[in-house]
Amino acid sequence: MRLKKYKADDLQTAAWRAAFQKVSANQVEVVPAGWFTPDEIAIKLGYCRETGMHKCREMAKQGLVERRDFKVQWGQMIRPRPHYRLVSPAGRRAGGAQTPARGQAPMRQR
Repeated sequence: MRLKKYKADDLQTAAWRAAFQKVSANQVEVVPAGWFTPDEIAIKLGYCRETGMHKCREMAKQGLVERRDFKVQWGQMIRPRPHYRLVSPAGRRAGGAQTPARGQAPMRQR
């Protein structure tokens, strides 16, 4: 019986594939309770997907929500997806510097 000879490229490809699979198995993150994708938020509020994404971005700019990317299974791929959660009113007041309203000069710190 003759043994099949493998080319160096075949062995290298197999090694790369094994390394990719090892990394991919550990990539998926568990999303904690209270974090939602813009799609989920839009469905809950009765908006379309695009409006949900736009509103979430705007709320994040204003500091009303917190944004974090979690690596989740999306179709056949593992991808970072933005997730949002509401920031408590107490957390907003206790936070850092406040942004001035439109048309107002920034407040000086003493």
